[in-house]
Amino acid sequence: DDYAGRSNPPILHRKETFLPTGHPDFSRFQTLTRAEEAAGLLDDGPKIGFRVNWERILAEKGYGFRGHRLVPVETGGGAAPPPIESPIRIHRHKTAITRTEPSKPVKLLLEHNGLRPGDSFFDYGCGHGTDVAALSQLGWDAAGWDPVHAPEGGTRAAEVVNLGFVLNVIEDPAERVETLLAAWGCCRRLLVVATLVQGQESYGEVQLHQDGVLTRRGTFQKHFEQSELQSLLEHTLHQDAVPVALGIFFVFRETADQQDFLAERSRRFIDWESLSRRLGLYRALRTKTDPYLTHRELLDTFWETMLALGRPPRRGEFEPLAEVRKACGSIPKALTLFREKFGEETLAAARARRQEDVLVYVAAGLLRKRIPFRQLSAKLQQDIRSFFGDFGAAEEKARDLLFSAGDKDELMLAIEPLDFGWWDPEEEHFTIHRSLLDELPAILRVFVECGARLFGNPREADLIKIHVGSRKLGDSDFSPFQTPGLGVI
Repeated sequence: DDYAGRSNPPILHRKETFLPTGHPDFSRFQTLTRAEEAAGLLDDGPKIGFRVNWERILAEKGYGFRGHRLVPVETGGGAAPPPIESPIRIHRHKTAITRTEPSKPVKLLLEHNGLRPGDSFFDYGCGHGTDVAALSQLGWDAAGWDPVHAPEGGTRAAEVVNLGFVLNVIEDPAERVETLLAAWGCCRRLLVVATLVQGQESYGEVQLHQDGVLTRRGTFQKHFEQSELQSLLEHTLHQDAVPVALGIFFVFRETADQQDFLAERSRRFIDWESLSRRLGLYRALRTKTDPYLTHRELLDTFWETMLALGRPPRRGEFEPLAEVRKACGSIPKALTLFREKFGEETLAAARARRQEDVLVYVAAGLLRKRIPFRQLSAKLQQDIRSFFGDFGAAEEKARDLLFSAGDKDELMLAIEPLDFGWWDPEEEHFTIHRSLLDELPAILRVFVECGARLFGNPREADLIKIHVGSRKLGDSDFSPFQTPGLGVI
């Protein structure tokens, strides 16, 4: 990333750790690090990673630099001066709007099942409290805090914390980092962060102020680039930030939760019983002693779970597994029953479909840092073992698929037989409606998922355009194998 235009870019400490011990600068960098540690300058890890926050810490503690030496301010080291107060009064509280329905980040949280039964929810910077009231009515333990509109009670910890449209109203870049860290400190499992993004400006009259604008109402608004917001989250929290829409990210405490979310986003859904009937595979029961006569609800639920997984569920994946075993005599006998009723083809199709979903997830994951297999959830580990044998085999197949998705000829071969979508031969664009995403072959799904890894759920778009010639996605000017792009046409 190029941070030249950022108001509070990340900075690098402990530079000697990036050098071999024999490098001529190793000793000089190591001496500086030891001096900073002795002065207590490196104690607050997240804050020191940003230039403005670092300069303020230096000023507070009375230090500056002379070359690569740390010196007290009084010796003429030239430490950064204290922050200069803006002569303009910013009315942050005026940015809080009265809603008649939940905000978009909370809607997405519910759509993605980010709030589990029994979870607590805390809205950090809740404004007038619409989201808190809505989730309370839906049965969740929800609370919020706002320095002006709801200051009573203060902040508290919760499984899920929402920081919705707060960072963009803070005019001080260093304070944004501190606010983000404060919200993260309240979060046990999932932090939802939403801001305004570039392209959403809709003001009649504004005045430039620092890295944002001042409106006629005296409020400040900062419109982030998508990559800029992701960089801020990841450099501050030291966790991957997962985009779910433009300007909206999920940040998970645990890697397993994050990977489960990404894998679930690659999953497709289908009414398998309806498909079986259309294929003529739905068969009548052969005997009146069939367990379905007395255990239909239980066995239907087991069948639906097995199709969703693409494999028989393991212990912990289907709670009444023992009841199925008792009703049918054994799990293999239950599988035989389902094959007779729905046909082997239905189960094979479910397995193939789910295997492809997992392959798309693994392929897209290769674009970022590798997640160790042991950090995946037990369910995802079982998926990979069942479909591919081991993680290495899955990654090998996924790598081949990912490289194919960057090949124009391979993309053309995948598009040619499709009987849906619109192909523009002059511009070499292939456009589909979002409802057809699940019908794309794996190579095109990986192509789209590359864009999703930066810009969020492609189902948020109306039409999705694949630029075959330039290997770009949507209206973005970026290649999905450099900086992914996803546009709304």
